[in-house]
Amino acid sequence: MGSEGGAPHHEANTTGMTAVAGSHMTTSEPASAESSGSFFLAPLKRDVLVLAKRVHLSNLVQESESPSMLAGLGGFAFWVILVLVAAALYQKYKASLPVDLKKAQAKSSEEGFLHGPFSCLDDPEVSVWSLCCGGVRWADNMQAVGTFSFWVAIAIYLGVAFADVLTGGVFIWGLVAALFTYYRQDLRSKFGLKSDRETILKDFALWCCCAPCAIAQETRHIVAAPKGAKPANA
Repeated sequence: MGSEGGAPHHEANTTGMTAVAGSHMTTSEPASAESSGSFFLAPLKRDVLVLAKRVHLSNLVQESESPSMLAGLGGFAFWVILVLVAAALYQKYKASLPVDLKKAQAKSSEEGFLHGPFSCLDDPEVSVWSLCCGGVRWADNMQAVGTFSFWVAIAIYLGVAFADVLTGGVFIWGLVAALFTYYRQDLRSKFGLKSDRETILKDFALWCCCAPCAIAQETRHIVAAPKGAKPANA
């Protein structure tokens, strides 16, 4: 009887254990699937978060750069207004007479400019104009030798300055120096001065390192040159 009474109890226990094991198996399968999905999705989530942070930082940088760019353009616009006012006053009261290039070539030493590039302090007025309003002084030089009219030269100078503000790099700085070196070489040709590879390198270096010195040297040579009877072209 003992064995007969214990059999059902044993079967019941076995059935219960099977049911419990089955329940564990059924519940562990979704859990393992969920953990497997999380394993594969974790790197994707991490990448999405990194990308979101980068986009956020990029937006912050752009927002911080926008005011500084606007401030820079505003400062440049104010400088342009000052240049135009100074140019108008200079053109009205101090415009140079045109140079008589034939007489100037006859008097030329065929060597170089009359004054050294760093002796600009010998003429304080030219030095101040070359340093503070170099574009105005350069435009007057170009007009005096017939390269450009005064206002065309002013427009070229302002256009170059604007390109420099937009890019603000060594590359555009070199291009600017190369442009003004070209006009300086043209000035040498008009006066019959020495013009070769050596002078090209020297002119480029001077415009790169000290543009006011280059403008002052050109100005003093033009001021000392013979003048024509007619006023310079407007």
